[in-house]
Amino acid sequence: MFFTTFTHDGELWFAVYVVSLGKLFLFSRHFRERIAERENFIERLRSSKALESISDAFMLFLSLNHKYSIEPRIQGADDLRAYCESGMLLGKWLTDKALVVKTFLSVDEMKMNQFVEYNNKFFSFISQDMFLAHKGYDYDDGEMFDIEVTDDYVIPGEAWNKYLINRGNIYLINLARTNVKRHAENLEEYNKLDEMLTAIHDNGFENLNDGNCKQ
Repeated sequence: MFFTTFTHDGELWFAVYVVSLGKLFLFSRHFRERIAERENFIERLRSSKALESISDAFMLFLSLNHKYSIEPRIQGADDLRAYCESGMLLGKWLTDKALVVKTFLSVDEMKMNQFVEYNNKFFSFISQDMFLAHKGYDYDDGEMFDIEVTDDYVIPGEAWNKYLINRGNIYLINLARTNVKRHAENLEEYNKLDEMLTAIHDNGFENLNDGNCKQ
């Protein structure tokens, strides 16, 4: 990931290029303000050093979110829907390679259908991280996709707990616990929504809940 700052209409913006996706993310001042406003989110990110400004909050956000996933752009549509380790990013496409992130939804703020989408992505993030670490692969090794990923990697359990603890990232440990807890507390609704989202994806529909889900 590469990033820089620039001024647009008299305001400070951040430009972040995510190499693995080949996409340029543009973060506005409004997005950074929304990050700084989310007290619960910031508390989970806070280190021993106090966050002194909006930029501090945003830099901390960037430092903890090095993995992103984007819903493919539907032809003619501008709405952006992307995911990072901490939550969901919403905005608009400028081109097929550049996008503006307008706001952010933490796990606490998500509606259940949004949480199902995000949680599936979060499981994928951690599963890939764990799989690559155990197999000794780097993220750029294409052959990793030719190796079978067993249930130990994709179903939270003993292997997950051991890996997250050994990884030593308290933030991810807490986030995983939060996600598992919410999933367990809403299991019936979660499973229904998950089945519906899977069916929509398999059947190629483009929209769900006024654009909340796009293939």
